[in-house]
Amino acid sequence: MKRITGPRARGLVLIAVAVTALAAACAPPPVLVPVTIYNSNPSPVPGNVISQGFQCCQVSEFGDEIKFAGTARVLQSATVTMSNWAIHSTPANLAVGNATGWDQPLTLNIYAVGPTTIAGEPTLGSLLGTVTQTFHIPWRPEPDAINCPGNPTKFQSTPGAPDTNCFNGLANQVTFNLGSLGLTAPDRIVWGVAFNTQSYGAAPIGVDGPYNSLNVGAEGSGASVGSDVDPAVAWGASTWGSFYCDGGAGGSTFRADMGCAVGSDWTGLTPEISFTAL
Repeated sequence: MKRITGPRARGLVLIAVAVTALAAACAPPPVLVPVTIYNSNPSPVPGNVISQGFQCCQVSEFGDEIKFAGTARVLQSATVTMSNWAIHSTPANLAVGNATGWDQPLTLNIYAVGPTTIAGEPTLGSLLGTVTQTFHIPWRPEPDAINCPGNPTKFQSTPGAPDTNCFNGLANQVTFNLGSLGLTAPDRIVWGVAFNTQSYGAAPIGVDGPYNSLNVGAEGSGASVGSDVDPAVAWGASTWGSFYCDGGAGGSTFRADMGCAVGSDWTGLTPEISFTAL
């Protein structure tokens, strides 16, 4: 075998180094996979969940204060469990959407956590990001008096199943795309879902419709990833004083519902959402 030495050998080494560097420069960047940093959603999604109504309780926004797990913080998505009680055959709903459901704009707000008051109540910080998307919300099935004889206004989520599977609302999930925000979140945030109903919201619609029967899920008993900062507390904006434990004395702005007696607080009723991040 002939051995190459001298300037020619050094040239071949330099060429090899250059080719290696060029290959590294042209290599595709590593694929980053979003990871779940908070999750209080049910899995699998049941027929329905306990939920917070908006029109019924004069609510315009509802959510919670949470703490993320891990170190990924560039938010990518958020999935919220909703509960829809709207039936297509209701007169006000017949002209809305189509046979499968209707299109509903929903807003997800993400806030910083403000300072804690002398009384120990958390306050709302600045708005870090907001996303509004339109989702197709499926109608809940029509009443099923045959399979739900003791509950003639309910429907049966699993045909042929026991009457315990009869519900007034249909659980479904919506996923917000947060990647466009470019938001690197802090470890703790307050989130809130907001939308307009006939009488409430940032721009009340003024007429009856299926949005009056749309709720945000709140059945979770905690988070499987991350943590609910205070399981006895949820956040809401409502002009109905009885929504709050203080009877509305603290105002109707989006705030923590604090000071409830045990059994009247939000324990076991964690608002349902999950977040992914890079």
